[in-house]
Amino acid sequence: MSQNFFESDQILKHYLKKNCSVEGFAYMKNNLVQLGHLAATKMDALSLTADQNGPVLKKRNALGEDINEITFHPSYESLKKIAVDSEMFRVKWDRHA
Repeated sequence: MSQNFFESDQILKHYLKKNCSVEGFAYMKNNLVQLGHLAATKMDALSLTADQNGPVLKKRNALGEDINEITFHPSYESLKKIAVDSEMFRVKWDRHA
């Protein structure tokens, strides 16, 4: 099994090299390598836990009042933090850059 999903995904790397500017790919590469390692290790285990512990809808509180609150297992928050910390949400795709 791969210890880095980015490094082992030749199709993705080929696609990015073909469709991103040299500067864009260079900018993203370190983050992709780090995220690929996390995806193959820590995130893989977290996602299995999250899949086994889906979101729960709490319709009412102890007084019977409607609250419609959704609670998530802590693994969801951990996965979200990894995704945000990776800065991949900031990347602007520009074929002409």
